[in-house]
Amino acid sequence: MTYDEAVKRWVATTYHLPLPQVDQVTFDLQYAPDPVTLNPVLLEIDVHMTDHTQHLFMRKGREFGTIVQEVLAQAS
Repeated sequence: MTYDEAVKRWVATTYHLPLPQVDQVTFDLQYAPDPVTLNPVLLEIDVHMTDHTQHLFMRKGREFGTIVQEVLAQAS
């Protein structure tokens, strides 16, 4: 499994999306305080589907390392 496939599988599993329809996933860091935790960095997960819809998920920036580990575990 490629890393791209592993990322798509992680997103589909985590957010209950249909895996065959996940087209592209991008991660971006936003430097804006989370209104609940006041954490200064938010991780933006942008998911584009094959039907041209888009999903946007926000996580705490410090979760990025955990997500990378989960994706790498699926890729191996």
